[in-house]
Amino acid sequence: MRRPILVVLFVALSSACASARPPAAAPAPQSGAERVHAKPVEVQALAPVASPPSLDPIREQRRAEEQREQEQDAALREAEQLFVQFIDKAGDDPAYAEAVQRSRERVADIEEILRFRAQGRLERARAEHAQ
Repeated sequence: MRRPILVVLFVALSSACASARPPAAAPAPQSGAERVHAKPVEVQALAPVASPPSLDPIREQRRAEEQREQEQDAALREAEQLFVQFIDKAGDDPAYAEAVQRSRERVADIEEILRFRAQGRLERARAEHAQ
């Protein structure tokens, strides 16, 4: 049983080796006169080089933190708008009186949080500018 498999492998490998091309010969070195009269070589444009990573990781970290803060502030403003919409739609309906009161408290909390965060950014900017 092993002999037919070995024969098949041998035949397959020998035919693959027979059809393979020999390696191309290296071009002969040119003399100085031949180099002068040689055709010019086409130069391909290089791909643009990617900018190197930031050399100031602290600055990159601050940028990332600022971006996160902006995203969080946007989410808080969106939540605030949703609470205000609920308050407007619920109106003076007694069935929603407690929910409206909680929503007003949440809106006040969000406004306080946004003021606090803005004050923190302002103080951080002043401290950085003072350095």
